[in-house]
Amino acid sequence: MSATAPPPATLTVCSALVVRRAPTPDGSREFLLVRTREMKRDTYRLPVGQPTNTGCRDHFDLHDAVRCGTGLRIVVGRLLVTDRVTTATGGRVHHHVLLCSPHGTDQKIRLGSGLCGYRWASEDDIDTVCVPALAPTLTAAVRACGLARSFELANGRPVGACAGV
Repeated sequence: MSATAPPPATLTVCSALVVRRAPTPDGSREFLLVRTREMKRDTYRLPVGQPTNTGCRDHFDLHDAVRCGTGLRIVVGRLLVTDRVTTATGGRVHHHVLLCSPHGTDQKIRLGSGLCGYRWASEDDIDTVCVPALAPTLTAAVRACGLARSFELANGRPVGACAGV
């Protein structure tokens, strides 16, 4: 009788969609993207907290991770998107994107040791600067900002009632 391996644990990852008003006359929304040394040049992602296997969205961890990585104090808000991802090896990741805002207006970004770059981006920038696998999730999160709801995705594709995203 052969033993079967238990299914891989589901990891929960929380990302921060840190939103600010652009310093332009129209005051459009911009969001913070960051880059690590391992990432391709001119490619960015959202700030992210520590992955857990508890299934919980940890607002405190996300707050601390953004502060350590960028120097920004943020207010963590509501859930915008959940993307249920199946990895190439069969693992599962529940990626939650939460709406965040800087706490105060006079903060300066100071990158921590794990990050080497950042930029403020608009919705129009997503396809050109975002990690390709994250682009659909980020697009849904940005669109959910203006709505009083959240979206559900599976491997970057809308499911259920949000299929029109």
